[in-house]
Amino acid sequence: MDKKILTAREAVEYVQKEHGHYYRIANPGYVFPEYDLIPLAPVKTRVPALLAVVKDMDGTTTTTEELCIHSLEYMVRRITGRMEPAHWKGLDKAKDYPHIIGNSTTRHVEYLLDTYGDSIDEEAFAFSFLDAIVWTLRFNRDTGRERDVLIDLQTFGLEELGELIKEIRSVRDERELIARFAPVVEFSSFTRQLRAAITIYYQRYHFILSLIEEDNRARLQEELPFMQEDTRLIAPIPGVCVFLGLSKGCFTSQKIIPYALELWKKHPHTTCNADNMQKYVDNFRFLMDYFSASPLKVAVVTSSIYYEANIVMREVFRILHEEVQEYPASIAEKEALKDAFADYKGYYDGFITATDSSEIRLKPHRDLYCLALHELGVERENFDKVVGFEDSESGLTAIRAAGIPVSIAVPFYGTEGHDMQTASEILPGGLLQAIFEYKLFLD
Repeated sequence: MDKKILTAREAVEYVQKEHGHYYRIANPGYVFPEYDLIPLAPVKTRVPALLAVVKDMDGTTTTTEELCIHSLEYMVRRITGRMEPAHWKGLDKAKDYPHIIGNSTTRHVEYLLDTYGDSIDEEAFAFSFLDAIVWTLRFNRDTGRERDVLIDLQTFGLEELGELIKEIRSVRDERELIARFAPVVEFSSFTRQLRAAITIYYQRYHFILSLIEEDNRARLQEELPFMQEDTRLIAPIPGVCVFLGLSKGCFTSQKIIPYALELWKKHPHTTCNADNMQKYVDNFRFLMDYFSASPLKVAVVTSSIYYEANIVMREVFRILHEEVQEYPASIAEKEALKDAFADYKGYYDGFITATDSSEIRLKPHRDLYCLALHELGVERENFDKVVGFEDSESGLTAIRAAGIPVSIAVPFYGTEGHDMQTASEILPGGLLQAIFEYKLFLD
């Protein structure tokens, strides 16, 4: 069909003719239209050859969801004034988690405002909003957030506050300035509430990230009393070291295979079966030879902004680099792994974040994964030679919406309640199951 502008009837006829399944994406309240209909690539479960893997960051590469959840819960506490557990027990894992993991920040905050909006204390909300603005303009290191907060000031008619922030010299000055402007903050619409709540969320998230970056464990323990002393808020997902090393052809001996099998056995939802050990070993050996001859292109695709993703991935690769000595690998393999894990920017062939797009075009929209395919140099006729890994409904949908037929779910405890029907396969045992049991879906 050559026509660009279609009637409703023509659009329906075109949809029925051209594509099998569509996904309905509800847009934020400030976006036209109310929803988008996105065509999905037909499902496939195998690839004829493997050119590239695209995968999520949180939940699939690293464990930062606890930090995101903490920041969202903190935001709710601030806007309702219920800071103590005695006043509110916190987010409900069964009810809330499926709606606040795996989507964009806007969608997460929208859900929480809808769910807990009746408990909002407008005085506490206003104070917390201004507190977040002041901190961001004084201490935040992300230029994108600074830009957004300056827009906040314009939206709420608080340009004068922006100028006075430059004159703050003490905590007392800061408190007095916030108290002066808080009474004039008006939440006259849901869109304004949403903008303010997002700013509070990001302030908390970036504050905690700054403590992690500084390795200020004493202050982290003070801010996060639930955190055990040896807890890492940012760490590699178990088994990701094996996937990353294998993909780049770093393993040339079989010493790593028993180690990798033991990691898989320890997975809480492992499907490792003693009767299939020879198959698992053969699959691993095959992939070792395959990627030694032709290292795999790998891209990370995340709905986190670059500032956050950069800190997270630097920490993940620092840990991976340190742990190389513990692997039962040859000297040559360890040297190859050290080189691969020296810097995430040197390892990944594509690194796509929310900063590369827009908050209103994140997962489940296709945009981030389309950018990844372009960055990897994969042309449309080879999309069927790409495997995508995600832990959430929105991510799995985004993979297929980008034209990738093999969309693999690797859920973790925070996304087990998601609707995974857009997945080609659901692997409760994670990336190691994909390697040992499915041979990374090579046909």
